[in-house]
Amino acid sequence: LNITDYLTLPSLAMGIFTSNFYNEDHKIKLIKGNVEKEIRTAYFGGMVQVLSDKVINKGYAYDLNSQYPYAMLNDMPIDDPIFSTEKDLNKIFGFVYGTIIPPSEEELRVPLLRTRDEHGITYFPRKPFKQMIFSELIKEALKYGYKFEVEYSYLFKKGKDIFKDYVLLHYNDKQNAKDIVIKSMSKLLLNSLYGKFGMKEIESIIKIVNNDEALKISKGYNYDYIEDINTNYKIIKYRDRISEVLRKFLKNQDLDNNAGRGELLEDIYNLNSEDLSKDIFNIISVSSSNKKNRGVQSSVPISAAIAAYSAADMFKYMNIKDNPLLYMDTDGVVLTKPLDPSLIGNDIGKMKLEYEIKR
Repeated sequence: LNITDYLTLPSLAMGIFTSNFYNEDHKIKLIKGNVEKEIRTAYFGGMVQVLSDKVINKGYAYDLNSQYPYAMLNDMPIDDPIFSTEKDLNKIFGFVYGTIIPPSEEELRVPLLRTRDEHGITYFPRKPFKQMIFSELIKEALKYGYKFEVEYSYLFKKGKDIFKDYVLLHYNDKQNAKDIVIKSMSKLLLNSLYGKFGMKEIESIIKIVNNDEALKISKGYNYDYIEDINTNYKIIKYRDRISEVLRKFLKNQDLDNNAGRGELLEDIYNLNSEDLSKDIFNIISVSSSNKKNRGVQSSVPISAAIAAYSAADMFKYMNIKDNPLLYMDTDGVVLTKPLDPSLIGNDIGKMKLEYEIKR
């Protein structure tokens, strides 16, 4: 492929994968609407925990070789999701919603599973909480004392070895590269593909229009900005339509370029109308998270599954008996004692010793 045809490296990685490695029988699906929104709540980034606030005079810092590409070697959720009320977790592959019951600190020193609070802040609860979660992640957590009460799930077919050839080729290139450029490109292509599947694209339109048209658009659509070009024309960037209830409210509002969304929200909250509920806040203040740009090759179940597998890979290092975890961030841990040699090596998914810490 011609690198100049792609604006970003993730786009190039996707182009390489789809043109050279993707088997259409695997049926990676772009999921939309409420199902996409629910599954996206199970999509978390890296895990960061600080378990000690004391100065240490000895420690061992390890890093996992190609954590996310290694996770991509697992079974992936493919084809159309099927809603299910199946309660047996062993019969579920996909994304499952229910109550997660964590073990106590006495039972498990370092917690494994996360959720988000009302502000979107990620934390590790010690009390029961409800969460959408990838089935294979919760199955792994059960081995460490977690309990789970299933309410419902979205079942997927298992896609085997979808990324295997892509991952192993680029990992081999990275490991054997004699040239720093080839090594860097191989590493970036290896790590860039995963995130492309999880992109949350918002379809936006930018126009230069007269003042009347700008006012009309501002009343019917969510817009990001309206700026004056001159006395007669404005430039406006806008996206999905505002809900019908909100549109009616805006009909007689004078939303010129000086009226912001904050002022509008304040006006809405001052109304005593049951129709203008708190849902309007979500419509107006949050980007349309379930709207996908036409032609975007994304599939949030794929990225959410890869991120979940990556988290599960770290579980084995978080509560090693007689080797307390001091710190971790995503693919790295700082431990009190050395790891078992069987866990260390140059192979993908193995740990490598980065530092022996003196202080």
